[in-house]
Amino acid sequence: MFPSAEEESPLDPSDFAATDVKGIADYLRNWAPGAGATLHTKTALAYELKKAVQGDPAKFSRDAMLFADLPPLYIRRLFEGLHQSIQNKATIEWRPTLDLIETTIKSAKPPALGEVSQGGDDPTSFWAAKEAVELLRSSFQRGNEIIGYEDAEHLSQIIRLVEDISPASPEIADFEERYARIPYFGAESTMFGLAAELNVLFLFWLSKQEKSPASKQQRETISLNPEFMQYAQRALGHSSENGRIVRAVFGRYLSWLIHFGEEWVRKHFAEIFPKEQELRQAAWLGYLLNDTRPARDFVELMRPLYEEEIARLSTETSAEERDHRADRCGEYLTVLYLWGVLPGDLQDVFLKSAPGRLRRHVMWFIGRDLKSPDLPVDVRARALAYWEGRLAAGMAATDKNEFREELGAIAMWDTMSSIDAEWLITQQIKMFHAGFTPNNAYSVVEWAGKVAPAYPDQTVEMIEALFTNPKTEHWAYTTTQAPIRTVLTAGLASTNTMTHERVTNIVSYLASVGETSFLDLVKK
Repeated sequence: MFPSAEEESPLDPSDFAATDVKGIADYLRNWAPGAGATLHTKTALAYELKKAVQGDPAKFSRDAMLFADLPPLYIRRLFEGLHQSIQNKATIEWRPTLDLIETTIKSAKPPALGEVSQGGDDPTSFWAAKEAVELLRSSFQRGNEIIGYEDAEHLSQIIRLVEDISPASPEIADFEERYARIPYFGAESTMFGLAAELNVLFLFWLSKQEKSPASKQQRETISLNPEFMQYAQRALGHSSENGRIVRAVFGRYLSWLIHFGEEWVRKHFAEIFPKEQELRQAAWLGYLLNDTRPARDFVELMRPLYEEEIARLSTETSAEERDHRADRCGEYLTVLYLWGVLPGDLQDVFLKSAPGRLRRHVMWFIGRDLKSPDLPVDVRARALAYWEGRLAAGMAATDKNEFREELGAIAMWDTMSSIDAEWLITQQIKMFHAGFTPNNAYSVVEWAGKVAPAYPDQTVEMIEALFTNPKTEHWAYTTTQAPIRTVLTAGLASTNTMTHERVTNIVSYLASVGETSFLDLVKK
């Protein structure tokens, strides 16, 4: 809650700067708004406190325990200020801060569903505890940059306490709405979800600590941390909302869990992705929508999940949900294909089920990867083979309209300098002769002007095939005079007489449709 424009703090920035933390804590403990109408409020005072903490986090964190008995709103604002500070890479004193975090969590009681701040204060210290957990989460995400390994045992104890104060049901009134949009985002907005995330992030944090055994045996981090395994057993035993929450979080971090304990994930795969539809979907959508990459070595285990998602492509859903989920599914399957681990029959099922818009997105996605000059040779070869296979399928198809969106994405590939230009020209010549056109013919012509000096004969042949294709929009040649002239001039400089004929044909064709600005080239 932010103060309104009419509210004022009884302390200004200079007061906070000139007073030690004990003096500030004493003032906050004893101050109350005066009787009658006044602009001074706890809300404004707490907000000014937060800004003061951001300005001098070391000062406030050093004496953090002086806040332990203050109203919960002030404690929450203290944690918010420290949170913002570490995000800006400030240094704070962690020992007293962790003591305050532990004290706050121990005293936290879940509020009634939907209960919010009233009368200028929080109803319980639960929201202060939640902000403290957010502070720890951000710190863990930075590895060994923020908190040192000497606090590992204390951190482990705090994580257990977070689980203890997590309500049996989500504490936020709009949980189902948030969960319906993105399950992981709904999950992380709850204390139970934050507890699950802290347990996973703690594994990451341990792996980055030089003094931790996990730093030298990262793939064994889970087996080296029995507390995590015990937590996971308890958490995965939940059903209903908390069962969905922990699985959405575990799905979001599945690639990390595999990295830190592949055998553990295999052993508990059926618990993370159980038969119960709602629980399985929670883990699946956490993985599909929010993980960083597909699980390379789990394709066979996850095959039924991919098959369910592919079957869903034809169902009626909102455009936003359909496109986002479908795009992620296409991207995951494409990455698995490029890695050489996607079963061919599963790829065939996807290509037969995916609409043209989705197959176009996949083609764009592959082109984006091809942009990297460091792409492994085998991955690059599969990417080019994918295009060649899709072009062959389109050329053989009875209904070519099914392939127009997808193949038209080749225009985007033209902008990738790391793709062999001669190969691209050859593929586009085949495509244009087959009756397909690029989604952006303008960019193809622009690119042709850039590569024409190096490949004059091939580029002229490609432009002829593009311009004489009846489905090419006229603006492809009425708005690109400069690159067209570059292509035609390069063609006339060639010693290939067939190229000269093609230049003449192109100029004649353009003149026949009203574009006469190139006739001077033929006359010369």
